Amino acid sequence: DLLEQDKLILGEEAQSDLWELIKTFPYPTRERQALPDTAKDAIRAALGDIMTVEEENSIRDMEYLKEHGKCVDNIVPGTSTIPHAGRGAFATRFIPKGGLVSPVPLVHIADKTTTYMYDEMIGPHGNLVRNTSEIVGKQIILNYCFGHPNSTLLLFPYSSNVAYVNHHLTEYNAEIRWATDFDFFHKQEWLDKSVDFLEKEWTAGLALEFIATRDIQPGEEVFINYGEEWQRAW
Repeated sequence: DLLEQDKLILGEEAQSDLWELIKTFPYPTRERQALPDTAKDAIRAALGDIMTVEEENSIRDMEYLKEHGKCVDNIVPGTSTIPHAGRGAFATRFIPKGGLVSPVPLVHIADKTTTYMYDEMIGPHGNLVRNTSEIVGKQIILNYCFGHPNSTLLLFPYSSNVAYVNHHLTEYNAEIRWATDFDFFHKQEWLDKSVDFLEKEWTAGLALEFIATRDIQPGEEVFINYGEEWQRAW
């Protein structure tokens, strides 16, 4: 009832201020980030128009896409040319040297130990609890993350089909770099921030790009070099 338009006693500016407070106090959370962006959209969603709100907020005109868009259909999955590698990523069109293979938006995971799996033990109250002294495995998502052995930070790529790009130590035809001309998503200033800063950020804000290191022909499998440490571990 409080959200019915004819019963609202707050002006639009006060509604906006209150909604911003609701979304951020005492701090932003992932659940709050799922709420509509504006108070006006929140009212529409509460009155049953959530699908229209989401549709309107997800559609961009052609001029916007030309200025800000990144092509995500340059690669498609298929059976890898590497024996026993399973699936791979293949070019759908000619990609010139230096051209974009795929954008790679990232979800940051501040503490990689959250991917660890532990044995169980009987807790002080007779219930099963994690035995944090005994790691029995790691979640499979770790296989798809970028990271560094001296950092707790993991970066998980969630762009379409990039998870299929396989490793080749010598015959790679693409490389990774921080995204450029992607300001509406990639926050360049985050690169100078600490892991503690990222831990408090509940939305994605970093992105990489796969860039062709030579001309890639249509139908050719795309490879990047995961690094010698990964090669040794494999």
